[in-house]
Amino acid sequence: MNVKTMFKGIHQKSEFMNPLTADDSDPKIIFLNQFLNWLDAWESMKCSTGMLTKETHAALKQTTYSILKLTRYCVEELGMKYILPGKIQTESLEAHFGKYRQLSGSQYHISM
Repeated sequence: MNVKTMFKGIHQKSEFMNPLTADDSDPKIIFLNQFLNWLDAWESMKCSTGMLTKETHAALKQTTYSILKLTRYCVEELGMKYILPGKIQTESLEAHFGKYRQLSGSQYHISM
């Protein structure tokens, strides 16, 4: 998922490092859809151990689903040929709120 250049897959000789397309036969799209199905199956097992927290499971599922939807939207609605998921990052936003956290005494929950 950390693809920031169009040619990373060629340089690394891995089709999973190529940009994402909305093509249903793209191995990366197939993997992400299968991963979502696996997360659903894992959740339905209702195990008491060896599980992710509810919050982590929901975040992982939402992130995966969002990447699939974003890819389809960018290709079908905006006319892009592919997307580079490594370019979609929140580091600058996290750094911004990290500064506020530091100013408020490194409290995890801050109020502005």
